[in-house]
Amino acid sequence: MKITAGKYKLKNLVFPKKGFRPTQQKVKQAMFNILGPEAVIGRGLDLCCGTGGLGLEALSRGALGMVFVDEDTRYVQENISAVLSSEDKKKVQVLKKPLAKFFDQNNQEFDFIFFDPPWTSDGLYQLALKQIGQSDILKKKAFCFVKGLKNKSYTCP
Repeated sequence: MKITAGKYKLKNLVFPKKGFRPTQQKVKQAMFNILGPEAVIGRGLDLCCGTGGLGLEALSRGALGMVFVDEDTRYVQENISAVLSSEDKKKVQVLKKPLAKFFDQNNQEFDFIFFDPPWTSDGLYQLALKQIGQSDILKKKAFCFVKGLKNKSYTCP
């Protein structure tokens, strides 16, 4: 698993060998190509970040800052340490907490959100999409990218 473009292109990311489904490089590349270079210029949020691959890709492509949220932050911490320059490390905040607690305590706005929880966690999808839809977490011209099962649709209330 690697960063696909930008200043950290081809940097390797560490990830667990079992029970993990990384976003394939071609999928990640296609997603960022569709979004375009302007999409990730602002501040982003990587919910259920796992390894931090999506947020680190955004930083590599010029994001101004990233907040990573997960209950287990060891892989994202390791990847931040191994991949980012000391200057870019200052643009990062890692929060080790459950999603519900994050939404209860959050007072930040974001230009984009990546949300890629474990696919078997319908409750996480419902919680996060409801909170995103009913809060001021997204700035006006912002987007939320939700990754999930291909035959399932998700709505933001």
